[in-house]
Amino acid sequence: MIITFTDGSPASHSRRTTIETDPRVIHDLEKRFPLSKDYADAIFLARYYYTHRQYAKARYWAMQANGVDPSRPQSWIVFAKALVHEGKRVEALKALQAYYDKTGDATIKRLIDTIRKGKRVD
Repeated sequence: MIITFTDGSPASHSRRTTIETDPRVIHDLEKRFPLSKDYADAIFLARYYYTHRQYAKARYWAMQANGVDPSRPQSWIVFAKALVHEGKRVEALKALQAYYDKTGDATIKRLIDTIRKGKRVD
């Protein structure tokens, strides 16, 4: 199985990341996370589930990543995009706005604008 994702920035087309994985890797990451509390593992799982349209699991793992390091925008992005796909635009905007108010992150601002305009998020 191959996963491809971007960081959401305009230049992300040139910064795509492709990861080859199988279900055993996912299971192992989920199993070891309670001990490792590794941000990279949690955000990987969030992106994995997001790309597989398992939005509740994507949100869960995005929140786990956020719990490890709330200063990184990737977990906020996956969390909000999953909410949008679940039809929860207002919740997504509230979460992103809270992060944006603290950081002024330009990528977050672009995502807020995209969601407000009703454009598709991927």
